[in-house]
Amino acid sequence: MKKIEKKDIVDIMALTPMQKGLLFLHLKNSKTDHYFEQLILDVTGTINLGLFERAWNFVAASNEMLRTFFRWENLENPVQMTLRQYKLKIKYYDFSLRHPHERKKSIDEIKVKERKLDLNFVPFMITLYRSENHRYGIIITHHHILYDGWSTGIILKEFFSAYNEMFQGRTPIKPIKTKYKQFIRWIQKQDENKQEHFWRKYLEGFHSMTELPIKRKTKEVGQVSRHLFEIPADMKNRMEEFVNKHKITLAILFYSGWGILLQKYSYSNDVVFGTTISGRNTGIKGVEDIVGLFINTIPMRVRVHPCEKSIDFLHRMSRALLTRKEFESTSLVDIMKYSQVDKKKELFDTVVVLKNYPLDIRRIQGQEGNPLMVTSYSTFEESSFDLIIGMNILKDIRISMDYNRGSFDNEVISSFSRHYVQIVEDFISHPGKELYENVRISSGGQDDDMEDIQVEFAV
Repeated sequence: MKKIEKKDIVDIMALTPMQKGLLFLHLKNSKTDHYFEQLILDVTGTINLGLFERAWNFVAASNEMLRTFFRWENLENPVQMTLRQYKLKIKYYDFSLRHPHERKKSIDEIKVKERKLDLNFVPFMITLYRSENHRYGIIITHHHILYDGWSTGIILKEFFSAYNEMFQGRTPIKPIKTKYKQFIRWIQKQDENKQEHFWRKYLEGFHSMTELPIKRKTKEVGQVSRHLFEIPADMKNRMEEFVNKHKITLAILFYSGWGILLQKYSYSNDVVFGTTISGRNTGIKGVEDIVGLFINTIPMRVRVHPCEKSIDFLHRMSRALLTRKEFESTSLVDIMKYSQVDKKKELFDTVVVLKNYPLDIRRIQGQEGNPLMVTSYSTFEESSFDLIIGMNILKDIRISMDYNRGSFDNEVISSFSRHYVQIVEDFISHPGKELYENVRISSGGQDDDMEDIQVEFAV
């Protein structure tokens, strides 16, 4: 562990609930790539290495979480410490003279190599490689404990702006920002007793994680695939008309749909899954410009009453979500303590994430004519959950299912996506129908692996 002098520290802060959870998972699964995230930008143009490094250091100077590291050993409560100054070193590779096959192999190797960062020292790193003349790749690697997806857009916008200014011979102006510690102070003001009372009541009577019988019993950690699909434009329009007419939200449709799907597959009318919330609805001035980890993952419980109609169910879910909002800052670690689920087991292993933040590269990088232009981008991220359903709700609705290949077959995930859309379609097409009126579950056998299970939804 690199020794840090006290004079070099500008701030020492507690961890947020989500940060505590991520640190716990990191220590529990330190040999995995869980929550080490990469954004890879393919760019064309002219890169001056000196200016490139200066621009990134300008961004780090403007955002304290890019100068922050963590300590937990021999401490009752872990802390995060911010360096007064931090010189970000850019790793640079030139693969432009290599054969295309060797070039790709080398690029893939450095992506994997750069994935491991030490939380004891700033877990944020920039790698630049040259693939061809005037073609580069920028790899931004960080541990999720530092910042969330919304923050990525802030960081990129500030980098491109700073680089463009420097390239034109101008000095970028450092933005005046609210500090992330204001969010931590806001968290600390929340009433813990009130939170405990709510979550104990919310999860009362729920005793075991919702198990999917089609899930494999053997598990290969770290093998993640992604299944993508899009909601048809006409269905999206009808969904928007439906939620406006019935005064609910798209979030309610998606959360409720996943809850019903879990019920059908698990043969239960009482299920729990995770939901990741933005955490920025705090009233803190300038919160939209702060780089940091605001999100939190908390349980959503879905129960169905006998003979309940779809629209009544959706309205009840809407009221429950509104009530839960006041308690969304509670740590998942604490929620687990308040639940009646065996403390050695997880509360849920599927998570729904609604993403309404735009990673609009054209807007972020500025106007055409800049020295750098992004042509494409890709991401790498792994979590400790077996299945994460991501909803990108912008001009269209794109849904991703990131799943552990050791737990699910491709065909199973494909079935999930079809059934999911069918459930949401049934919500908006037949709001007055009883939830289970046209749904039946059948199994081709009762073998241990449940490979023949079939779930049929009326469309």
